[in-house]
Formats: sequence, C-alpha cells, structure tokens
Amino acid sequence: METTPEKNATILLSDMIGFTQKTFKMGPKEILTFLIDYRQHFKNTIMHGKYKAQYFEHSSGDASASVFEEYSLEEENRSIRAYKTAMSLIEKMGKNEIAPTRFGLYSGKVIEANIENESFRFGNCFSAASRLRELCDYFDTPLLMDRKVAFSQKNDREYVTAIGKITPKSFEHPVHIFTIYKPGIHKIPINANKDKLAEFIKVKNQSIDCFHGNKTKNVKPNFSNARKKFYQASILFEEITGYSDLASKKILEFIEENSAPAVKFMAEGIKLENKDGRPSTKINLYRFGRELLRALDTDLYKNFVLETRWQKWFKFQWKKQGETIFQIGDKPNGVYFITNGKADVFNWGNKVIAQLNEGSVFGEMAYFTEEKVRNVTVVANTDLELYFISGEDFNKYPEIKNLFERIAKYRALNN
Repeated sequence: METTPEKNATILLSDMIGFTQKTFKMGPKEILTFLIDYRQHFKNTIMHGKYKAQYFEHSSGDASASVFEEYSLEEENRSIRAYKTAMSLIEKMGKNEIAPTRFGLYSGKVIEANIENESFRFGNCFSAASRLRELCDYFDTPLLMDRKVAFSQKNDREYVTAIGKITPKSFEHPVHIFTIYKPGIHKIPINANKDKLAEFIKVKNQSIDCFHGNKTKNVKPNFSNARKKFYQASILFEEITGYSDLASKKILEFIEENSAPAVKFMAEGIKLENKDGRPSTKINLYRFGRELLRALDTDLYKNFVLETRWQKWFKFQWKKQGETIFQIGDKPNGVYFITNGKADVFNWGNKVIAQLNEGSVFGEMAYFTEEKVRNVTVVANTDLELYFISGEDFNKYPEIKNLFERIAKYRALNN
C-alpha cells in the first residue's frame, strides 16, 4: 500500500438536514432522482467550481466529504477555499437550489493512500469535522468551523462569531468553534442594519470571552457577566431578525444549570455527553420542568418561555454581602429576581423571618397593597446576583405585571 507524507488540509463534511423525513414517503426511483440532483449540485460546486477541492466523495446517500489541500502558491489558502465552497452551497440553499444542508469544517493533517487502485484520505480531522457537522443542529446554524478555519477568513472576518469551547464526546481536547452571522444566514435579512449586526457580533464574542475566559486577554470565566452579555446579545439578535438566537439560549441554559465554572472549565469548556450535543439528564429535567409549565399554564409558557422580549426590561445588578437592597417603609422601586446567592428578610423587630435563594422573586408585594410601601427589609446574606425590573417598566408589559400580581396574591393567602 502506497501512502504520501502527511499534508495540511481543511476538511468539509456535509449532510442533508432532515433527509429521512424528506424521503420517507418517496419510492425508490423518487429517492434516486432526488439524490442524483442533490449530489450533482455538490459535485459541480466542489470539484468544478472556483474553489476546487482535491478530493471529494459521497457516502451514505446524502453525506459528502471534501478535502482542500495546498497545491499552488497562486491559489487561495485551503481554509478560505473550503469556507467559500460551503458559503456557495449555503447561497444555493437560500435560492432553494439544494435542500437544507449542514457543514462542518476542520483544519488538520491527512495522508493519502492508494488501496486497490483507489485513492483515499485518512486523518483524525475527519472525525472532528463530523462532530462539528453534527453540532450544527444543536446550535441552530448551517455551518460550524474550528478556530484555524475561522481566523483564515479575511473577507468575512467581520462576520466571524464565536459559539463556544466544546469538548465533544470521545475528544481528549476542546475545540473552539465558530460560525458566520451575516446577511442571508441565521435568519438575518439581506438588508439588515449593518451597525446593529456589528454590535450583536461584538457583544456575542464578548459573551463567549466572559463565559469561557480568555488567557491571551487575561480574562477568567465569569458566569454572571456572561449571562448579562448573552441576554444583551439575544435582544440585539431578536431586534435584527425577529427570532431568538438559539446558540445563546444553549449557553444560558448551561449557566442556569451551573451557577459557577467547574475547576477544569477554562481548560475543557462545555463537555458534551452525546456526540450530537443532546443535553445531560440534568438539563433534560430542566426542560421537563418547562414542559410541565406548558401543560399547566399555556399562556404563562407562551409569554415567558417562547416569548423572550420581556427579558430586555430586566437589568443585572450585583449586591455585596451585607448590603441592604431595600428596607421597611421604602416606596417600591421595582421587583427583584435572584440568580445566584442568598438574602435575608427582616421584620419590624429586625428579626430574620425568611431567607431568599436562587430563583426567588421578591419586592412585588408592595405594588399590590393599599399602603404601597415595603413591609420588610431585605439584606444580602452573601454576594448576590440579581435581575431587577422597575415598576415603571413592568407596567409597560401587562404579562409581567399579571405574573407578579399572581405571586403577590399567592403569598398573601399563604402567609
């Protein structure tokens, strides 16, 4: 068996989104015609297009693997060619010329072997590209790429956006993964406001730095700052597109389930237990709770789980241990929600009558009494992370006001 020396290469793996569902009711001839047309578009773009690959093969019907190598000083960088090929195919998806497809790009080393007069490429970068392709659905993106590929893109550098540092199942080392947020992709309109899109990408990348930490910038992971930044990015994305940014939601779910970074978090990032990014049992239970909420109260689920615009009214606050949040006799200035830490509730006799923990809502009672004043004092028992909405702002959002009124009535009945 003849083999070549190791070569630097960029791998582009792809497969059709929802292939089984699309072909479930087709007969054998229909599937054949459908696949021939799909595969021909790929082959024409990858092997005969402007950014030609050195190697291309189809496998498992709808899946394909392409290898881009350096072969001429006059040619563009292999990672640029692989990326531009993927973008050409994504453009065809936008024009409905090919079925929706997901792409994983990874840079590494390959060898070429001749087996029974056929040429094959081998390298662990194929399995890495495969993992990125599988994670596209999890992060709601048509394309994921590693850092080398992402940072090679000079023309689209302004659109390169960090998704996270991930250690997929069976991987010994984490992968920094990136995607592209540009007009025509990720539900972003072609005529999107350029300044607002640039602001979203800037905040999104800052969010990832806050979340994972950044050794080169001497930044350590800070989940409370990351949460604030991700909410800001989510609001910007919704203003641009009218949709939620699912990739940000995934990180926020992780933060909700993990109040602080684990010891090895900065080194490992998010460890995925399943190769396609499906969540752990702990997060599944969290989602199960949301499904229970939907079953028990459809309106509440719709207004506060599916709808996310209400989040922009909540402002992040940090209180030091021992700091008074409000005291008896104060006029109400808003309602609070604890995301991390504890607070003590004192009565008129300066006696602790309750302790508030992560997930506690407080401060709403004063809005639904005749006196309209605080009847307790609340002091931070530990350093406290809070979200705060002013009375003026929650009056602008009837669903929030109605929710707080329900909470106040429940407490009044049970006290």
